[in-house]
Amino acid sequence: MPNNFNLTNENPWLGFSIDDPQGMFNAFLPQANNYNLNNWLKNQYANVSNKYGAELNRRALRGQPPVLQFYNFLSDYPFLNEYMKMSPGNRGQTRSAGMQWNIPWL
Repeated sequence: MPNNFNLTNENPWLGFSIDDPQGMFNAFLPQANNYNLNNWLKNQYANVSNKYGAELNRRALRGQPPVLQFYNFLSDYPFLNEYMKMSPGNRGQTRSAGMQWNIPWL
């Protein structure tokens, strides 16, 4: 997800965001003009946080150091892909009735 965040150690305020993971999460959320998408995104903190913890544990169990900053994890997180994997009904989209046939039964 493209953003203009300075995630280097040269940023003197990076520690502020590191100390507030939920605030950092909200800053990384894509902006959309879709009410259902925005609601879904705002409610994903627990899911994303759990996936982050799972990734750290995967690394540890492979014998790798469990070193991954949350902001690096969020930078690569596929928010929109996760949303699009859901069915249209779960995304709050409804199908138009379309053409409805009135067939009398004999």
